[in-house]
Parts: sequence; C-alpha cells; structure tokens
Amino acid sequence: MLTQTTSRLIEKIRTIILKQPNSKERKRAARNTALINYLKSVENTSEYKFFDDQKVKRHISIMDEYDEAKVIESDIIMMKSRLCRTVEFIIKHSQNDIFDKDSSVLEIGDASGIILNFFNKSGTSLNIDEKSHKMLLENGFDSILSDIMDLKLDRKFDYIFAFQVLEHVQNPIAILNKLRQLVNKMIFISIPHKGLITRIRPLGYKNNQYNKTVEDMVKFAYHYHVFEFSPDDFRSVFSHAQLIEAAYEECYNFYPHDPRFQLWALKPLS
Repeated sequence: MLTQTTSRLIEKIRTIILKQPNSKERKRAARNTALINYLKSVENTSEYKFFDDQKVKRHISIMDEYDEAKVIESDIIMMKSRLCRTVEFIIKHSQNDIFDKDSSVLEIGDASGIILNFFNKSGTSLNIDEKSHKMLLENGFDSILSDIMDLKLDRKFDYIFAFQVLEHVQNPIAILNKLRQLVNKMIFISIPHKGLITRIRPLGYKNNQYNKTVEDMVKFAYHYHVFEFSPDDFRSVFSHAQLIEAAYEECYNFYPHDPRFQLWALKPLS
C-alpha cells in the first residue's frame, strides 16, 4: 500500500485541482500526480519497500543540508521516485552480480549511502564534503575525503556510481577519464535533462542565497550546475573519455512529456 505521506499528498492534489484549475499549484499537482502514478506501479517492489519515507527524508536533509523537519511531502515523493528509477536501471543493466558480496562499488559524491545500502554494500564513497564524509564513516562506509582528480588508488572497482554529480564539475571529460581508469565493468550516471540544447551556467547564477562576493561564489560553486547536457552532447562528451553507451533512459518524473533526468550505463571502450 502507498505510505501515509503519499496518501496525504493525493488528498492535497485533489483539493488543489478542484479549487485552483488554472494556478501554478495545479501544475505542481499534475507533477505530483505523475510521480504518484509511477510509485503506485512499483509499490510491491523491493526498491519501493526499501526507500521508506524516513530513509528518504533523512537522505534529503543530508544532501541539501537542512533539518529533517523542513523536508516537505512532495520532496519525499520526488526523491523516492528518483531513487526507485535509479536502482531499477542499475539492476536491469548491471552484469547480474551487482548484489554479489564480492562485487566492488565506488560511489562519487554520495551524501548518505542510501543506494549502497540498497545493494547491501559497505562500498567506497568519495566526497569533497567533510560533513558527509564523517557521517558515512560513522555509518560503516569506506569513505574518502578527496577531489576525484587528486585521488590515487592502486585498485579498480567493478561498478562506479555518479548520480547528479557531473553537472556540478568544470571539466566533465577529465572526470570521466578518471572514472574509466578506475572501473572494471560499468559506470552508472545520472544527470539532469533540461531539453535538447546544452546549457552552460555562469558562476554565481544562484548566488542570491549568499553574500554576492567572488569568494562566496567560488566557495559554494559545487552546489550548483555548470553544464546541463542534452543527450546527444553528453554522448559526444563521454566519447572523448573512451567510454561507450551500454544503456540510456529518460526519466519522466515531473510531467508525462517532460523528462527531468537522464540515466546512463557506460563501459570502457577497451
């Protein structure tokens, strides 16, 4: 059955649609209806049962650095849908051993370990955020505090996860090259889908949340996007890292005809 959070949101959506037929709230209601319809379709799966409201709320609060009490119901629905779609994709396109205890996983930019936990992996997590690094260590993960370009390891990993990471970096080709050097089998990636034209965001495009100084814009730059790739342009980008496409999906998590993030499975060229 759908959770109490989902049920409450359904009632709110019905009220909004009846009372405000032409409002922005109605558009948000349409988005949430699409999300809920997807979650209904997977409510009997292991991933839906694993990503309960409390786990998802905690993940959001760690990722976005605010108190759990501030996480609203629609955020939970949206994130739960994204997590379910992501692990569905990994299971579908991994080489049948993702759950094996001996298969190794490196996750880049991991905030809470929630996906590694789903696959029952202690795993290795790489992060530049000290708070997330400490929390992952406390929760039993092998966490490394480092920029990936400074990372020096004498081992490879069967799988690498990089979810909602590459849009935040200044040199995605260099990062992808580094990931290729570290992977044995497959790299799973998610990035935003903003349309058929790639966007390049200027430094400080959301700096209104902080003091408008160059120092602050640079300090908080990793919170925001640099590149938002179209699917075709991202194919060109990873080709320069000698990676090839194993699978691709557009995830329609907002409106039925408006894909909002892309899922990729990439393999080394040789």
